Amino acid sequence: MKFIFLIVTLISILFSAEFNYGEHVKQSFDIEKVKKAKAIVIFVHGGAWVKGDKLKYQNILQFFKRNQMISLNMNYRLVPDNTLEEQISDVAKVVAIAHNSFPKLKIFLIGHSSGSNIASLVATDEKYLKKFGTSIKKSNLKGVISLDGPGFDLFKVKNTLQFPVTLLYTNIFGKRESTYKEYSPITYIDRKKPSFLIFCSISKRSLCIKDAEAFKEKMNKKGNNVFIYPTNNTHKTIASTFGNNRGGDMEKRSLKFISLVK
Repeated sequence: MKFIFLIVTLISILFSAEFNYGEHVKQSFDIEKVKKAKAIVIFVHGGAWVKGDKLKYQNILQFFKRNQMISLNMNYRLVPDNTLEEQISDVAKVVAIAHNSFPKLKIFLIGHSSGSNIASLVATDEKYLKKFGTSIKKSNLKGVISLDGPGFDLFKVKNTLQFPVTLLYTNIFGKRESTYKEYSPITYIDRKKPSFLIFCSISKRSLCIKDAEAFKEKMNKKGNNVFIYPTNNTHKTIASTFGNNRGGDMEKRSLKFISLVK
């Protein structure tokens, strides 16, 4: 009954609002509505699964609004106070709300850093959307835009790191390889998955490109589309400046990706 109320309320929003989709303080999103929208874009912030806030990324929300899309910029519950499954489920819930509110529109997730891992899991592991009575196909989730998110194969990424950086991963996922596989999108690849557009920073600290190329190879073998592009942005500026340069390469590629994916 509560979920139905959320759907009705979302439809009734005229232009912009902050919307609470759960009882936890972090379960909220900002929404910008436009008339004759081309698609829905939902941004998932990064922060190593333990921190971050949507308020830092209003630039992304406004960019997609300017380009005639309904844009959502969401917060979600964070670990360790909440589980990984709960935070991934938060993103799935927002996708389900968006689809039930605007069922004819394509939905795209855009995630930065760890937010890319979370968004990609919603787009590959069916169990999260099934919790809310839908599926990847039924929800009209068509694609994911990843901003420098090394998290398609978490175990391999972790094994390329050196101490003390490895603690970031072991503190979240522990030491068992099975846990890393459970939260790695590469585990769930089969046919007819959403398309992916992956932007990777070319800075020395970025682990994105090797991780993305392995993901692309496996996705392509199943007939899925993945596009990878390097960018001169740092891991931080790839999200903080997105949309500020209206004619930038990332922005152009993102808009083309959304328009072409069916």
